[in-house]
Amino acid sequence: MRAINLNGKTVRYRVKVKPVRYVTIRILEDGTLLVTTPDERIVEKVLMEKRKWILSKLEIVEEALTQGKKGFPLFGEFIELGGDPGELREEIREQLRAKVKEIVDEVSPRIGARPKRIYIIPMRNKWGTATWRKSITINLASAALPHNLLHYLVTHELAHLIEMRHSKKFWSIVSKFHPDYKEKRRELKKWWFIVHANELWRTILRWPEV
Repeated sequence: MRAINLNGKTVRYRVKVKPVRYVTIRILEDGTLLVTTPDERIVEKVLMEKRKWILSKLEIVEEALTQGKKGFPLFGEFIELGGDPGELREEIREQLRAKVKEIVDEVSPRIGARPKRIYIIPMRNKWGTATWRKSITINLASAALPHNLLHYLVTHELAHLIEMRHSKKFWSIVSKFHPDYKEKRRELKKWWFIVHANELWRTILRWPEV
């Protein structure tokens, strides 16, 4: 792990050299950076050039990581919760399934598409997916989300049953239910870090330690 000083803040990062055209910077769940670059020699220069963007994003991430340690996030509230992770996993799955079904029952008639199957499983890198076979998969971790973000997530996946690509048509469908979808997308990114920072959630989802 490397480190660089950006405006007085020590930022840790890893470098991956690949035959890519541009340097990309990804903020990982533990608040470190993954820099993908065609040339290792230009990394520090790029980080310095992008320091304002990096620091603004890290501020959001660090706030989320702190928030995720305040309690167990469940449907937008931070509560005290303990017990066997396996039993909790199934209890939360059933609660989430009921809430997802309510949203599907509300949105599907208006959107003109209903999933043939709904899967609730832990997912490592996504909040949800949809397939051309008319099924949707919702990440078990979305049980942490407040209702408005869960509603957006389910609506997003239902819209994919009509349009698989993130095209103008797709966002037109989503915006009928969530005209502020851009803000909700940003909020989902923050909640991803909140969930990842919570030790009990990582155990329930069988995620590795940070």
